[in-house]
Amino acid sequence: RHKKPTQLDYIVDLGTLQHLTVSPAKRGNTRAVSLLWKYMDLIRTSLETEEYVTSSSTSSSSSIDSSSSCITSTYYKPTEAIYENAAEAFSSSTKQGEDEMVFRIFAEMERDGMKPSRAFLNRVSESMRTRSSVKRLNKAMYILRSSYNDGWSSSSHTYPTASGGDGGGDTSAAAAALKPTTSSLNCVLAGYADLGYLDKAFRTFDEYRQLGCEPDEQTFGILMDACAMNVITAIPPNVQNPSENVDGNDNANGNRMDDFTCSWIESQVEIADAILETAKEMGFVCDHHFVHTYVNILCTVDELDKAMRYVEETLDEGRKVSQETFGLIAIGYARKGDMETVNYVFNMTKKAGYKNGLLRLFMERIERLKG
Repeated sequence: RHKKPTQLDYIVDLGTLQHLTVSPAKRGNTRAVSLLWKYMDLIRTSLETEEYVTSSSTSSSSSIDSSSSCITSTYYKPTEAIYENAAEAFSSSTKQGEDEMVFRIFAEMERDGMKPSRAFLNRVSESMRTRSSVKRLNKAMYILRSSYNDGWSSSSHTYPTASGGDGGGDTSAAAAALKPTTSSLNCVLAGYADLGYLDKAFRTFDEYRQLGCEPDEQTFGILMDACAMNVITAIPPNVQNPSENVDGNDNANGNRMDDFTCSWIESQVEIADAILETAKEMGFVCDHHFVHTYVNILCTVDELDKAMRYVEETLDEGRKVSQETFGLIAIGYARKGDMETVNYVFNMTKKAGYKNGLLRLFMERIERLKG
């Protein structure tokens, strides 16, 4: 029904379209996102066959040189923010079948050379796990497995179509390609991890290469977060220094750590070590968040010396260690009454570039432990 114009006097710029997708993303309004995406697709389709001079250029010019103000289909493609807003809208929707569109968008981002940030993946996985929780995540994995086993189609220009939007769930050649991507699997992996399904998280990790994907540094960060949550939430808060109770001795609070729990804790540390070593073997450089999470696990199970060695190795490699990480180790030694090592950690913090040493919060806790 649309009559192709001979010249476009005005094309809505991508910055405006990006702004227009913000509100639908927050509300889960997939219909609005679909309409905006179709507008972009319409323009890109037209621009692929002919370059249209904008109103800022001379309309009487018979030819366009390289300095002319013109828009091409290469220029007029979704920005990273538009992709993210669209994915967030579909993941926030309560309608069935919208997760497939999220994965299509991830595939398009990968095709355009974009990589979703860790924070964005966490937002999407949070939306997925809070709506039907693990059942939705299981279905998401089924979608990814099916798309790989059945093959996938691709198109030169695509738009997502909501099941309730204009088009009624279009699956024609104009629909975005659906295939497993590392970002899609990371999204599901984070959902399982945050829900505490560590076994499902590791089974998902085992399927990456089976589905034609390779894990990245975000994958290992998610796995380490899952391991940390498992350890921290499993150890009773009134039980301190679990490693001192391996022989069944009572700790300072009179609590006893049974042999099964001690064995389980050791197995979790082994899992964390395996995640770290695998990431290193694959050539990934662990960021300060990954370092903090690993140290948090070691401090929780009273492996303070091991945590200290790891931090020293990290600093020797010229990588960043956060103040909070130093604080965890210092608090651990303060609980043992080893103030000499606490002072060593304080000086190490200053050498790492934090001129004030440990954060005030940690210093106050250490002073209380001294008393």
